[in-house]
Amino acid sequence: MFSKKIRMQLRSLFPLVVNLVISLFILLFGFQSRIVFAAVEPNSTWPAEQLTGLWEQYDDDTKKLSSLVRIIRLPDGHFEGAVEKIIPGPGEESNPKCTKCDGTLKNQFVMGMRIITDIWRVDVLRYEKGEILDPDSGDRYQLRITVLDNGKKLDVRGFRGISLFGRSQIWRRVINDSVGAY
Repeated sequence: MFSKKIRMQLRSLFPLVVNLVISLFILLFGFQSRIVFAAVEPNSTWPAEQLTGLWEQYDDDTKKLSSLVRIIRLPDGHFEGAVEKIIPGPGEESNPKCTKCDGTLKNQFVMGMRIITDIWRVDVLRYEKGEILDPDSGDRYQLRITVLDNGKKLDVRGFRGISLFGRSQIWRRVINDSVGAY
């Protein structure tokens, strides 16, 4: 009925369609599920947790490496991330304080600060429902993280309201992770 090429293309779309149907079902019926629906390609090899590890974060303006953020998985299954190292530019402090933060974070050092909180895995490549703090502005944003390039990169998207109104950064995994954990 269909050519071999079309059948192969339809077969490659199947995992995406399954995830879309499940996501729509959850959205329509309001279920808050922590279940991971893993519809991956048959021959793919995904590590158990692609989000955990040390990540390079780049400055939006200069595009230069500005910090290292370690993301860990907590016993209840959610993830958090803290600034593990700051790479200052010329004339910048090596460990600035978050002067624009509010509450208990006001005037705290940025190094060691938890900037990613309460993010949950929603499917094989996507993590949501958490928050990210911008230490430069003191603002908090809703957070969505998508794993890219077989776990070598993250698309980190902070937004308010809907994801359309936000900004993304690409973080890169640190391959030689010898800095240590927070």
